[in-house]
Amino acid sequence: MTAPLTSNGTSPEPSDLASEPGDRSRLRAFIEPRMPGITFSDGEDIFSLGFVNSLFAMELVLFMEKTIGTRIPNEELAMEHFRSIDAMTDLSARLRARPTVKVAS
Repeated sequence: MTAPLTSNGTSPEPSDLASEPGDRSRLRAFIEPRMPGITFSDGEDIFSLGFVNSLFAMELVLFMEKTIGTRIPNEELAMEHFRSIDAMTDLSARLRARPTVKVAS
């Protein structure tokens, strides 16, 4: 599956995420096209909406790793860290705050 296009027709770049508000908008831009016609809040459990399967969950992990520029350690690969945009931005902030292994481009 290819990455969704931004509102100006370009592919979002992982380096665009410099801050938590950027994280939220990038995550939403990645998730919304995969949930057509569904409106959800940043705190809402996207898994409970019925559009997330195991393949999408892996795409989400890979997207986040590319976006924040680091691997997500095994201990952070828990469902609760990916249930909502709020949870994912909390995860990205935690990962940015500690020494990490960089993901190759």
